[in-house]
Amino acid sequence: MKNEGILFYLSGEQGSVPEIAAGNPTPNFFKDVEVIENGRKGKALRCLPTQLLAYWAPGNMYSQRGTVSFFWRSRTPLGPTEFPLFRVSVADHSSWDALFMRIDYNGHGIDAFVTDINLSRLRVSHRFEALPEPDQWFHVAFSWDETVGVRLYIDGELAAKLDQEAILYAGLDQFGTHSRVISNAQVQSSYNYMRTGDFDEITVFDRMLTDGEVRAVSRLETPALAKLPARDLGGERWNREWQRRFGFDAGEMPAALTHPATAVHKVEIHDAWDQKRWWWKGCDGIRETTWPGVYNRSGLPGRTDYFVLPDWDCYSVSGKEITFQPVKDTYFNHIEISGSAAGQLRIHGRLEEQLKVRRESCERSVLRLAEPVRNVDITFTNDVIEEPIGDITLLQVEPGVAPEGAAREMFRFSPDDGKMGQECFDGVRAFVAGRFAADERRCFAGDLASGQGAAPASEPAVDQASQPAVAQANGPAGYVLPASPLLPPSQALPISHYMLPCHQPAGTGMDGLLLHLPPLNCAPDHGRYVLVNVQVKDPLWIYRNLMNFTFAVLPGSAKEIWLDTRDRILPEGKALYVQIAWSTQVPAEYMENISMEVIYKPYEEAKKEHIEDRWIQVKDNYANLVEENPSNEHFNMFNRFKADLTDLLRVCPEHRLAREYWYDKFKTNPPEFAFSRCPEGIPLWAWRQTEYMGYVKRYIRWWIDKRQIENGEFGGGLSDDGDLTAWWPGPAMAGCMPEKIGESLAREMEAFYDQGMFANGLCAIQTDQLHTLEEGIQCLGQCLTLFPGSPKYMERAMENARGLHYVTGYNEKGHRHVLSGYYSGTRIAREAPWDYSASDSFHVFHPTYMLVRYNGSPKARRLVLETADSMLEHYYDGRLHVLVNVTTDEDQVHERTREWPLFYAAWKFTGDEKYLKPIDPALYERQQDRFPGPDIGEAAAKRYEDILRKAALREYINTDGQLWVDRGVIDIAVMQQDRIGGVGHERFSLYPRHYFRWQFKPSQEMDVAVMVTHAAPDKIRLTAFNMTDDDITAHMIMEDIIPGKWTVRAGTGPKIGVMEQAEEREMDLEWMGGLPVVFKPGRHTVLELDLRERDKAYWERPDLAMDREDVIIRDDCIRVRVHNIGAAESAETELVLRSPSGEILRRSQVPPIPAPNDLYPKVMEIPLWTRGIDLAGCSVELDPENRMKEITKTNNRIVLQGGAL
Repeated sequence: MKNEGILFYLSGEQGSVPEIAAGNPTPNFFKDVEVIENGRKGKALRCLPTQLLAYWAPGNMYSQRGTVSFFWRSRTPLGPTEFPLFRVSVADHSSWDALFMRIDYNGHGIDAFVTDINLSRLRVSHRFEALPEPDQWFHVAFSWDETVGVRLYIDGELAAKLDQEAILYAGLDQFGTHSRVISNAQVQSSYNYMRTGDFDEITVFDRMLTDGEVRAVSRLETPALAKLPARDLGGERWNREWQRRFGFDAGEMPAALTHPATAVHKVEIHDAWDQKRWWWKGCDGIRETTWPGVYNRSGLPGRTDYFVLPDWDCYSVSGKEITFQPVKDTYFNHIEISGSAAGQLRIHGRLEEQLKVRRESCERSVLRLAEPVRNVDITFTNDVIEEPIGDITLLQVEPGVAPEGAAREMFRFSPDDGKMGQECFDGVRAFVAGRFAADERRCFAGDLASGQGAAPASEPAVDQASQPAVAQANGPAGYVLPASPLLPPSQALPISHYMLPCHQPAGTGMDGLLLHLPPLNCAPDHGRYVLVNVQVKDPLWIYRNLMNFTFAVLPGSAKEIWLDTRDRILPEGKALYVQIAWSTQVPAEYMENISMEVIYKPYEEAKKEHIEDRWIQVKDNYANLVEENPSNEHFNMFNRFKADLTDLLRVCPEHRLAREYWYDKFKTNPPEFAFSRCPEGIPLWAWRQTEYMGYVKRYIRWWIDKRQIENGEFGGGLSDDGDLTAWWPGPAMAGCMPEKIGESLAREMEAFYDQGMFANGLCAIQTDQLHTLEEGIQCLGQCLTLFPGSPKYMERAMENARGLHYVTGYNEKGHRHVLSGYYSGTRIAREAPWDYSASDSFHVFHPTYMLVRYNGSPKARRLVLETADSMLEHYYDGRLHVLVNVTTDEDQVHERTREWPLFYAAWKFTGDEKYLKPIDPALYERQQDRFPGPDIGEAAAKRYEDILRKAALREYINTDGQLWVDRGVIDIAVMQQDRIGGVGHERFSLYPRHYFRWQFKPSQEMDVAVMVTHAAPDKIRLTAFNMTDDDITAHMIMEDIIPGKWTVRAGTGPKIGVMEQAEEREMDLEWMGGLPVVFKPGRHTVLELDLRERDKAYWERPDLAMDREDVIIRDDCIRVRVHNIGAAESAETELVLRSPSGEILRRSQVPPIPAPNDLYPKVMEIPLWTRGIDLAGCSVELDPENRMKEITKTNNRIVLQGGAL
């Protein structure tokens, strides 16, 4: 195949080696792809379900225009379920998948889109008249041009088109076949993205092909393509594209430089806030990143999708308003903003009057303030939520000259022939070739002006003995040098790329760059002026600007521009790269005659800003990197993180937080950590336990106070918010802020329902077996753990159980399995390859487990047991073969083992130990078996010291590190085991293993350490130590115990388990019943609880219940919804209204209410007439005479505060 017009061609004849590759020919990923003989033409590529096939995009594809062409066949019958065929990613982005292009099978045809620089999509769709047969090859071609729109062709015929101009210009990262994601952070085929097929003749063209050219390609003919002509700004089409890209077409022209010498000072933004989310995107110098992040149910054009991503990193209300906070005490008077966002810009601060201006949508607008301001915030309020800002730059522009500096280097330029200059230029050359079209690649190589010698570069000596051993990162991967030199074309667009070697004389750092612009000898195109855009790139990461400055200049006048960038300690082996673009054609001689001076300042002065900026860059990138955790050079998100962190430690090896981040990522060279001194008289285990609880408490409190907004969200788009709050219930039950945590969790839970994320007790979006949990079900399970007697949550659990009957079913073997790995509450993918269940399939049972645990619901219990029994059929040879093809019942072992709560629940429901066989014994280890030796305190102290060190080194990262919401890491299991007898809840531990919970007065939980030494439904032993000088009273709230009469012995002693003085009493204890405990100061308090006589089982009792919202106050009555959430029909009883003093003011009869054994709520509304009664402080109460034996009485009374709820 001739390569004119072809950038990339992969036929499969050479396996993974493309016949043509203008960029990097080596696949970045090639796994589980086979070469087959029966392609559309010769050999082809067969993608297996776990395939990885991705190539670097730079040079092999350009975002401005092109055509992707391939032949594809399905191998297995196509059905109604959508899946991707081809993906292309952006070099960097604020969305999880960083999609530039996707071509899909849409369930009935083909969909395709490209994403513009402002997050909207140009999308087209097609429908087959008859679905192709499994062995039938068909041809797909998708073409795009930012001056035209998009075209989709099927078998050579135009199937769909959209005429729409857009800004598509962006850096691209990788492209490849199928996959869940191909991005700078992850390449993966997994979850519900394992439907694949066969590919042949994958071709990328450098242009939008014509209809005839596509038709020829579909017939395996080579179209006769001429070399792309250079674009001429004299033509309206190309001129409009050029002006739009740089914002030269903005409604308001940028201010002109009217003085011979101008000083431009960069003012950095280190903090930006959307709601409570720190969002350092759109101000990081990388145009591809944006504020806001992408919302999974975005309303932007073209983003409505059948793939609704379950993970997002923003609030649902993000994108309406953001506040940027510039560094303090620095004036600015010039604001440049890129992006489609239109709205009001408000400049405000304590000492500044508010200034309000409008910003209209354009690629880059420039606002010059009448007077400079400092110590202010800049708040932008969007007209249309989600329309993005891609860059905001603050500058102080004023007449002025460059400082003399500690040193200067003058550079003059010559047209680059690809060979001249230093080796450091190769990185810029490769970047230009991979990013810019042929007529945009005019490069100039800088050399020291005559008479100057390069001083040896050096920096102050640093003791590296204890510092992380780091290698110098090389910047973005995927770029390769062009096959031919980047000679200036005879006709080229008005853009130049200037390369300067980083010399940096000894003992200095770069202060900035002085531009010498000769008189411009061309005709103006914007009134009297020509517009100019100057971008100074970060030599460490070429996608990132150190400065981006747009201005107008009058032809005929020379200009000297001092670009006072943020100071940098320049890296060795890199080039300083400056890009200059003009709004109209300028002579090549003019470009060549530009000269530049690098101005240096003393090293110690320069490193301050360098350290500040690199630290923010590290923090921001790591906050996103942790979601997919890329860990090698195949991912540019990782490469950028390592480059920034390495550079920061190069300049400041003692930077504490940088060292913590290094250790967190690379697990080498841990920063020093010293344990606190244990005060005399306090057991070390008690001190360490409560010290550790402080870390857990600060972590949870930070997220509630600093990140949760009024509607309940934490900024992880709810789905990941629920992952975060998996840390909540366990500590709350251990006594840590139960009211605060409960209120937070309840607000979050309602947000899931308010935003329509449930359907039939399952998730509303169709997604994979893991993420079905994250769309609200896990939050419901958390609420059921923390509020087990709530009728609202119990009835939602019933809906979940009904949904499980929909999504599970019997196969030909008679096994009940989860029917699919890809479903919602309304849609199930039943065809291959989605007809399977896996380790993560059973997480959605969590609410149903909690329902059966509470009232033994027979229908729900039967469903759980049938599923567990069916899975036990796949336990053989000592292994659980958890990955089951539902259709054939074939199975295999899977690396994940998170299905154990299914079997644990079945064991708890039946007592049958057969269900324990597939479970790791450590998961049902009893607390009494955890400390086999006599010195429990010493072993416990060691356990806490192990997790204390980890918590301390992660505390900043977990909180102010502003991580992707679900990526906090802190151990909550140990404190639950020790304080409540077992793990009540943590992520994926979805059946409670604790026996009771604690209720302390606020903050007193930090004063009492607790060590449970035996925990069983009929016997509990614990020792506690009160570290204060006063008695502390807490309530031990019973839970997983057998109801009945218990003997309670309490006393004090010298150590764990030793009781010298004891009092004994008999008590009735049952579910959620409280046992008051007094902890004596400075002593070990020992408790021994033993069951003496069983009472009626919970699963035989009714349970009348109310939630606060069940009490509806009207003018002359109260109407109360009374629920039965128990196991048996309730007896006739009463509902009463009590005065604050306890007097019964009104009574109403409550007739028998049946048990909800059919999984539908059983509710009755009962009135209480209240005319003439002051309701302030009154309460409503069920069964006031305690005639019924219920599961719990804690849900029978509601207090009316101030006469209202």
